[in-house]
Amino acid sequence: MRAAAVWWRWLSSLVINDSFVHLAAGALLFGSLGLHLERRYGTRRIAVLALLCGIAGNFFDTTIMVCYITAQQQVSKISLDMQSWWR
Repeated sequence: MRAAAVWWRWLSSLVINDSFVHLAAGALLFGSLGLHLERRYGTRRIAVLALLCGIAGNFFDTTIMVCYITAQQQVSKISLDMQSWWR
């Protein structure tokens, strides 16, 4: 699948939860902290902040996963090289 074809994943992951506990924790945090921030800074600013933070979190998660997978591949290559060296 092309990267351009899955642009919606960056946004849909902001509202999808793993479990009921994840949903409850997010609702509790947004309900308590979000209300105070919204009263102080306004709905529009908090909505933009939440959206940007969610997209940034997805970006960093993707970056970390790519780095992790790349590191695992490098370790596998080194392991295979070491095995052939010992033979």
